Amino acid sequence: MAPICTRRGNLAFNQKPSAAWIFLTLTLTLGACSSKSSAQTAEETTQAVVLTATSAPSQNEKHISDAKIKELKGELFSGRFTQPERCAALEKLRPIDLIAFFEEINSEDSAAIAPCQEALFQRISDFFELKRMALNSAHAEIEHELLNKCSDQVSPTFGPEQVKSVNTSKGGYISGSYFPRCLVNLTFDDGPHPVFGPLIVQILKSQNVHANFFSVGQRVLESPQTIVEEYKEGNVIGTHSWSHPNMPKLSFNAGVKEIDDAFNLVANVLHINVSFFRFPYGASTKDLRAYLTQGGRTEFTWNIDTLDWKIPDPVKLFRNALKEVNREGRGVILMHETQPQTVVMLPFLLEALRNAGYKPLLMRPLDTVPVQAVTTNVP
Repeated sequence: MAPICTRRGNLAFNQKPSAAWIFLTLTLTLGACSSKSSAQTAEETTQAVVLTATSAPSQNEKHISDAKIKELKGELFSGRFTQPERCAALEKLRPIDLIAFFEEINSEDSAAIAPCQEALFQRISDFFELKRMALNSAHAEIEHELLNKCSDQVSPTFGPEQVKSVNTSKGGYISGSYFPRCLVNLTFDDGPHPVFGPLIVQILKSQNVHANFFSVGQRVLESPQTIVEEYKEGNVIGTHSWSHPNMPKLSFNAGVKEIDDAFNLVANVLHINVSFFRFPYGASTKDLRAYLTQGGRTEFTWNIDTLDWKIPDPVKLFRNALKEVNREGRGVILMHETQPQTVVMLPFLLEALRNAGYKPLLMRPLDTVPVQAVTTNVP
């Protein structure tokens, strides 16, 4: 199939940049066009200011640390920097570090980086396209190196999945470590994301498989239609707190509110009794676990962490995911709906699992209502 080429420059000038522009040609059967945008040249005085605040990492560093990124964000998007200074700072970052600023670059309120937004988008797009091409060329070799055959039974698609109905009335605890060998459950945290969520669903559909999604209440409030579409496509929705705090650091009452507010909103949006809960960071307390059990809700953990929140390079992410799957041989795979590198890597992961004879498993509460009953309803 010939590549479908999309250029930011071909869009109408009154259109706001969208993350879909980057990923439109990166997933499934779509190709991508490659062009280089010329970076803006900053004034010498501006460069001096920026270099002090955002010196680029040396080549032997993987990427700037999370703490440094957080510091840079606070500095760059404060009132201290002018547009040219802010753009010059971002343009000095390598693409792998620039990914950490994706949400800011994709913001509809782009005034802070308006002069360089298009160029920043293009750099990220070029980076991911190069990585997609690298995976396309090397994925079979990487699979052979890192993922042992789990079964000789290979299906045309990764799905359809086996479905495990869970009686959540007495609470309980789901961990993939007790799954039968070769069974894996796909999970995605931190959504719904209005761009990446639909793309992930599309990729899952291409392999005839579904996943468990764990949504943050605040994001549901921002993108209710996304979670509705995820559910209507046959995926299972759980909650992941209201604001994604480290819950052991909260008071018991504050932790209960985080749990209940998220459950109540998702229940109102989807018209279902949501029964699965995943603690942010997997961090819980005995009292909060007991509260879940009392309310007939099941804690949902994981035993295979792709570390997609930490690894911005899709090729390295693919390698790490395969290593972790191979080490466990079964279980719950943790990914995040909000990570662009996960969108790029996911088709290759599903294909690798299929080739190695793994089979998908979907966890579903017993009391889930038919998807036909779902409509968007945000209080």
